[in-house]
Amino acid sequence: MPPDPIAKIIKNHLLYRMNKGGMRGNLSSRKLTGLSLAGFDLKSIIAPGAQFGGCNLSDTDLSEADLFGATLERANCTRTNFQYADLRGARLHGATLEGANFNNADLRAGRYASDQPETPVNLAGAQMDGAQFASSDLDHADMSDTSCIECNFRGAQMPQVDLTGADLRGANLSNARLKGAVLAGANLTGAVLAGASLAEADLRDACLDGVDLSQTNMSFATLDAPVAKPDDELAIVLRQHRAWLKSRGKEGVRADFTGLDLSGIDLSGIDFSAAGLAGVCLAGARLKGCTLAMCDLSGANLLGANLAEADLRGVNLSDADLKEANLRKANIGALVMQDKQGKRTCKAAPSNLSNADFTSATLTDATLCGAAVAGALFLSATLVRADLRGCDMTAADTAGARMEGARTGSPEPLPEPAAV
Repeated sequence: MPPDPIAKIIKNHLLYRMNKGGMRGNLSSRKLTGLSLAGFDLKSIIAPGAQFGGCNLSDTDLSEADLFGATLERANCTRTNFQYADLRGARLHGATLEGANFNNADLRAGRYASDQPETPVNLAGAQMDGAQFASSDLDHADMSDTSCIECNFRGAQMPQVDLTGADLRGANLSNARLKGAVLAGANLTGAVLAGASLAEADLRDACLDGVDLSQTNMSFATLDAPVAKPDDELAIVLRQHRAWLKSRGKEGVRADFTGLDLSGIDLSGIDFSAAGLAGVCLAGARLKGCTLAMCDLSGANLLGANLAEADLRGVNLSDADLKEANLRKANIGALVMQDKQGKRTCKAAPSNLSNADFTSATLTDATLCGAAVAGALFLSATLVRADLRGCDMTAADTAGARMEGARTGSPEPLPEPAAV
C-alpha cells in the first residue's frame, strides 16, 4: 500500500471520481518510486514532475492525467490507459508498455522548470508491443531501440521522432506523419504505411520486407544505395583470407586491398582483420557487422558506407573520408591487447581518427572511447548517445553536430590482467 500521505490523496481522488465528495488528487513532484498502484482509477489526476520510476502501474487508468515532466522510467505500464494524457517531457526509458493505450496523448517535448531545457519524451528501450498511439503527438520523441511489434500509430504526429533500431514489425503507421524521423536500423517488416509521410526520413539499414510503399510519401527520404554481391574473383580472395585467419597463417593468403575500388559491394559480416586496406575505395559499400579491428584504413574512401555495428577497435582512419557514413552502434574504441596465451593485458590500442571527415555521418550509440580525434570533422554529424569518454572533442570540429545523451569525461580504467 502507498504511504499514508499518498494513500490519503489517492483515496480522496477515488471519491472525487465516484462523485462522492473528496477532491481531485494532486501528486505534483511527489516521490512515488517503486509503489504499486496497479489497477487504480487515477483518471485526470494532477501529477506533473511526479516520480513513478519502477512503479507497478499495470491496468491503471491515467487517462486525461497531467503527467507533464513526470518520470516513469522502468515502470510497469502494461495495459495502462494514457488516453488524452499530458506526457510532454515525460521520461519512460526502459518502461514496460505492452498493451498500453496512448491514443490522443500528448508526448511532445516539454520543459518542466523554466531554468531547464526543453526535453523530448524519452521512451528509449521500452517494451510496448501492441500499444495504442492512434492520433497521439510524439514530436521529437526518443523511441530508439523500442519494441513496438503490432503497435497502432494510425494518424500519429511523429515528426523528427527517433526510432533508431526500433522493432516495428506489423505496426500500423497508416496516415502517420514521420517527416524527418530517424528509422535507421529499424525493422519494419510487414508494417502498414498507407498514407504515411516519411519525407526526409532516414531509413538507412532499415528492414522493409513486405512493406507496400506505393501510397507512402518518400520525398527526399534517405535509403541505402543498391549494393552488388562480390564477383567470383573477389569471393576467392575473401575465402583465402578467411582460411588464412582461421589457420593463423598456415593456410590461405592474407588479403591486400590497398588502393583498390570496392565501392558499392555487399561485404557485410566479413572479417577483414590484418587485411591491407590503406587507400581503399569502399564508397557506398555495405560493411554492416564487419570486423575491421586494427586495420589500416588511412586515407580510405568510405563515403556513404554502411558500417553499422562494425568492429573498428584500434583502427587507423586517419585522413579517411566517412561523409554520410552509417556507423550506428559501431565500436571505434580502443582494442585491449592480449598476450601470446590469448589473455587480456592492461594495454590497449586506441583508434586513430585524426583528420578523418565524418561530416553528416551517423554515429548514434557508437563507441569512440579513447580515440584520437585531432583535426577530425564531425560537421552536422549525429553523435546521439555516443560514448566519447577519453576523446578530446575540443580538438575536433563538431559544428552543427547532434550530441544529445553523449557520454564524455574520463574513460573507465582498464581491468588488471588476471593473475596466473
